[in-house]
Amino acid sequence: AVKRIVVDPRDIKDGKLHKMLREVRAMAKLDHQNIIRYNSTWIEEPPSGWQLVADDSTLRSIKSKKMQLKNYNPKSQFIHIQMQLCNYSLTSWLSENTTPKSREPDRMKGWFKQIVSGVEYIHDNKLIHRDLKPCNILFNTKDHLKICDMGIVVEQKTGDDGVEVTMTRTGTSTDEYMSPEQSSLKMFNESRLTTASDVFILGLILAELIVVMDDYAKKVKIFDSYRRGKPENIFDAKQAKTEEFVGKLTNLNRKDRLTCKTMHGEMFIS
Repeated sequence: AVKRIVVDPRDIKDGKLHKMLREVRAMAKLDHQNIIRYNSTWIEEPPSGWQLVADDSTLRSIKSKKMQLKNYNPKSQFIHIQMQLCNYSLTSWLSENTTPKSREPDRMKGWFKQIVSGVEYIHDNKLIHRDLKPCNILFNTKDHLKICDMGIVVEQKTGDDGVEVTMTRTGTSTDEYMSPEQSSLKMFNESRLTTASDVFILGLILAELIVVMDDYAKKVKIFDSYRRGKPENIFDAKQAKTEEFVGKLTNLNRKDRLTCKTMHGEMFIS
């Protein structure tokens, strides 16, 4: 599979292109059973008029009367990333399995442990994913999950009060899967982020694995309740341990959240 990322000419002038490329190449060094393998990366500048031809072809295929799909700067360049091919995402699985019976607890727990293992490896390599979500979790085989879309991973730099990171990135986070600190504009301006943000999102993903959320508006409402620190009661009486564990991942105080390493000591995941 090849992913193409458009780079704005302003980013090229500011030197951000090389920072992005350096980040992506750093991802290629990661080697873990629960992370998509990155094989190669390269930059291309398409020939003059390329986008207009591409738009015309696409518009014809969808029989659209629009003259152009989107604004395009002919001076843009593209980062191409060749990676391991997986054809099925966790998002697809969740949308196709919408009965409580399909969410067999031990199986969901096994999947979650794989996701945690991959994220722990990322954190051990002084990196933060920052855009964890079901569509970035793919199936290599029936029950083997791999984390992808690593292009926006950012590097950790240890600070006095946590982990300070550079915010250079090749994409943006998805609102419904943001941690409270990610959704804070002040936080972004200060360019401060920690591995705890990934942990919060892991809590949301676990909740979605266990509890069917087939209505988008309902899911956003539930996730917002966690970001406010007043989670809705979505678990039944038999899921008390799951509810408690999710609470430890989604604590509003990021310093009080579990880490991927400390999760191993929890009865729920052991």
